[in-house]
Amino acid sequence: MGSCTQPQPVVLEPAGVEAEVDRVRALEALVHECPLGSPDCSAADAPKLERSKAPLPVGAAGFELAMSEDSAKQHCHASGETWSVDSRDLVECSGSAGEKIPFHVNLQLCDGNVCRIVLSQYVADAARAVDRWSAVESGLAHKYGRPGLREREVPGDCAKAEALAGCLERGDAKVQAAWVWGTGHAVTVRLQAPTAPHVLLFVVYSDPAAGREVHAQGL
Repeated sequence: MGSCTQPQPVVLEPAGVEAEVDRVRALEALVHECPLGSPDCSAADAPKLERSKAPLPVGAAGFELAMSEDSAKQHCHASGETWSVDSRDLVECSGSAGEKIPFHVNLQLCDGNVCRIVLSQYVADAARAVDRWSAVESGLAHKYGRPGLREREVPGDCAKAEALAGCLERGDAKVQAAWVWGTGHAVTVRLQAPTAPHVLLFVVYSDPAAGREVHAQGL
């Protein structure tokens, strides 16, 4: 009698309490950060990047940009995940509402609608962090074409696994790519380390409302 192979669950790499605190702090900072290329940012925050000619990003992880909070909550529950409110502007679904992926899923709300979808994961093995970023960046490039911004600046001393987080924290290393549209939409993928030695990978989808929200707050 033949046996069926059961699908393997998609799980996040285990992170300690300190690493999770770093991730949450980075999320809280992100909602006050203007998306790259946003026309609502000042010239310093909105560099003149090459605009993508690909179709606008619709969303990710089973959620769509501009969908209402109630609709997003229903999507989360319908997929068997748990919905939680982190703050007035930030909510979390315990997993993807679509294809299961090893990322935390957070949504920023602007006037009650999803204006940013933030996928994040803790990279336990810093030696694999840049390779992990490269794999995600390659997948996004296949979908959206050449990024308007691509920085993979990792000096020799920073390439060592034990040094990468500190270099990212200090700004001595930069690993990010961004696709921007003239409408104010943006997709970014980057490595960051709010506090060494924790390396985080962020994939962020933004619509124009995210830039308007930051501009309205005067940030």
